[in-house]
Amino acid sequence: MEIPNLINRCSNGDRARGLVTESDGSMTLHLRSHSPGPDWENNWLPTPQQGVWFVAPCMYPPRPAAVDACRQCPPINRVR
Repeated sequence: MEIPNLINRCSNGDRARGLVTESDGSMTLHLRSHSPGPDWENNWLPTPQQGVWFVAPCMYPPRPAAVDACRQCPPINRVR
């Protein structure tokens, strides 16, 4: 279900333009209701201010290394 938001974004991933990545190729996605600021806005996926929402990671096609990594995906940390 898409969440209405000011930037009209309902997904984010490796094909998105301007993603900020770390030197090791990893990326931090900001899942929050308001912008994380201009330096991180390309890595922002808007969420509702209240209520329940969920993350559904998708890989097309899933490479073996990615499947192995997803078995031990890092947790989503709530930051207040």
